Amino acid sequence: MPEYLHDRHFSVEEANALLPKLTVLLIRMHEALERFQGQKAEAIQALRVASTNGKHRRPQGEDALDTLREITADIEAYGCIVKDYEKGLLDFPSVRDGKEVYLCWMLGEPEITCWHEVESGFAGRKPL
Repeated sequence: MPEYLHDRHFSVEEANALLPKLTVLLIRMHEALERFQGQKAEAIQALRVASTNGKHRRPQGEDALDTLREITADIEAYGCIVKDYEKGLLDFPSVRDGKEVYLCWMLGEPEITCWHEVESGFAGRKPL
């Protein structure tokens, strides 16, 4: 039996069945990314203020970076791999003709229709 990088492998049907749950997580991830950008801007401004008069203001609200870590862990717990946070690009380890490959899906696509070699990435996507 060949040696694989991943313990969990998905069939196309198994991966497609997870898409509704993953879509919710990726939408939350996009919201957290937007908050993170805002918090980053607030932190930069706070550093400018701190350097001029010693006052420091912590960004308000839930820490977006913690949320991103939590969502990433939730997605990875299913056995998926987050490839691009902004695009909502996920890979699902799979086996095709005895070789480990990735089923490839991006937020907004209705179902998984492509796969690629482990080494080739998104640019090497091929139709199922």
